[in-house]
Formats: sequence, structure tokens, C-alpha cells
Amino acid sequence: PCGHLRLGKGAQARVPVLPKGIPLGIRENGTMNRRLQADLALAFCSLIWGATFVLVKDALAQVSVFMFLALRFVLATATLALIYRAAVRRLDRATFAAGAALGWFMFSGYALQTIGLQFTTPSKAAFITGSSVVMVPVLPTSDPVAEVVKPTV
Repeated sequence: PCGHLRLGKGAQARVPVLPKGIPLGIRENGTMNRRLQADLALAFCSLIWGATFVLVKDALAQVSVFMFLALRFVLATATLALIYRAAVRRLDRATFAAGAALGWFMFSGYALQTIGLQFTTPSKAAFITGSSVVMVPVLPTSDPVAEVVKPTV
């Protein structure tokens, strides 16, 4: 059900009216609809992601950038190797080399981001990182020589 709101000179906008005091996105039986669940999950992930910038900035007051990253990557590698030990045993040399190369690029990105965090605020670092995520699809189109692959949606 929607009500009407006067905007001036006869224009009207439809605004949602919540039945029986039920909050938007909550069904009468008390369960959330899938869109609200997805929105809340995205907000939670954004909260955790944003909080890591503050935590990393605080950690850098105690240890150097590369000590912090070494500890972070060694712990992650050990944890994943333990969880996926059967798959790790099946790795061939070429797959391991490809993973190491990708890992080097990932480590380089983390290193540059963490070094930059030493010289700015966590909110600015998060903004720059978030902006780079948006810029990735735009960059290939800025090179007139490169072949542009149009994404399918």
C-alpha cells in the first residue's frame, strides 16, 4: 500500500506506508525478505572491511610494515594449507609457480597500501582503495590501442 505526498503544483509522489507498524523488509511472520538480508550482509561486510584500516593503522605503531605483512601472509598460508592440504599435495610445479606469481602481485598491492597507510588516515586509505575498485573496469577503456572487451551482464 502506498500513500500520496504533495510536492507542490499538483505533483504527487508515491511513498510506502507500512501496514500495522511492521518495519520495511520484515514479513508479518517476523522473517526478513532476501533483499533486506543481502543489504544487511553487505553493510556488515563494509563495516568489517572499513574497521580493518583502523586496526592495521594501530598495528603499524607496534611493528614495521613488512613484519606485519609477513605475519599476516604466513598465518594465512599456514591456515589455508592446513584446510586444503589434500589439494596442496596435488599441486604441480606449473600451478605452484602461477600461484606464487599471483601471490607476489597480491603481496605488492598489500605492501603499497600498507606503506601508504602510514602516511594518511584510515578513512582516506579506505576511500582510495574503494575508489580503485570502481576504477578497474574503466582503466582498460582508457587505452585506445588495447582491445576493449565488453562485459556481459
